[in-house]
This record gives sequence, structure tokens and C-alpha cells, in this order.
Amino acid sequence: MNYSRRPKRSRKKYFDRPIRPRSNRPGYFERLADRYRRYKQEHPDHHLAHCLAQDTFPEAISVAARSVDHRGKIHGHQCWIGATALNAFAPLLVPIIPQLEQAETFDQIHSLIESIAPHGIGPLTVYDTTCRISAWRGKSPEKVYLHCGAYDGAERLLGPLRGRKWIEVTELPEPLQRLGVTPGEIEDILCLYKKEFELYPQL
Repeated sequence: MNYSRRPKRSRKKYFDRPIRPRSNRPGYFERLADRYRRYKQEHPDHHLAHCLAQDTFPEAISVAARSVDHRGKIHGHQCWIGATALNAFAPLLVPIIPQLEQAETFDQIHSLIESIAPHGIGPLTVYDTTCRISAWRGKSPEKVYLHCGAYDGAERLLGPLRGRKWIEVTELPEPLQRLGVTPGEIEDILCLYKKEFELYPQL
């Protein structure tokens, strides 16, 4: 047999297969939460830990805005921005330190940082910086912020969101609400597992 004349096997069909429905299956969200918790145990957030380890609030702000861990390594979310832009972003937060210290909620801290973010510092970097600074201050998100992958995951689950920046936890499927995960963890779940979701039936 002349193998040189055999038609090449097409891999297009394999890669174009629709993702199997998962999020409508009974018990799916419970299994997903277990998976997520195992993932977080295996992949601790060294950048958040480094920020929390700072002795003073200005030091924590600098570390948070530059997105570095104890080794000076930039977080994967901000690698594409680069050290030069992040190092230029950090000093912009210095004038608003008093307001950041007085802010009573995660949302207020987020709004302050968003208001001074220059071109090139997008919603994900604003959110990540807010998470680190807010954690140092003992504040947590009270709603689910949407950007990049988290927005895509939420739309796959809930349908068109028309550019919304956040959703309430009560807007999510009831099985997901009952898991005891925080709004910040839900944001992470929506991003990590966005390709697994399908439109959840609205009752």
C-alpha cells in the first residue's frame, strides 16, 4: 500500500466539537466548588500573600499596584502590561492613600482606584489591585465583578449582560448561591471554568 496517498486525518472535527453541557446537570455546582477548592489549595495566591505580609499600608499599596510576589515576579494577569507600566501606576495611588484608608467597602476602594487608572491599566488590573489592597484592609467584595473571563463565564451562564460591570450573587443560579462561596470566589470560578458553562434555565 502506498501510504503517501492516504488522505490526512482532519482534526478540525475534534476541535470544533461543541462543549458538552455541564452546568445544568444535578450536583454540577457542588462538584465544581470542590474542584475549585482543590485548585486553590494547589495554587495559592503568592501575590496576595506578599501584599498581606507588608508592614505598612503604603508598602502594601505599592506591592499591590506593581503586581509582584516575594520574588519580584509579576502576576500572570499583568505580565502583558509589563514592569514599566506597573511601576508607573503604583505612584499614582499615593495621593489617594488617605481616601483608601477611609474607604469603608471594597466597592469604594475599587471606585477610587478605577478613577485614577491611566490608559493601559484595564479593568482586570484595577480589580486585582483592589483585591490585594482591600484584603490588607480586611474588606471583601460584596458583589461579583465582571471583566475579561469572568464576564464571558457569566454570559454563558446567564445570557447577554449588555456590558454590565457587576452582578449580585442573587442573580446567579440558586445551586451556586447555596455553596457558601464568596462573591470574590464566584468571580474566580466564572473565569476559570467559563468554557464549561451553558445557559442556565430561568424559571
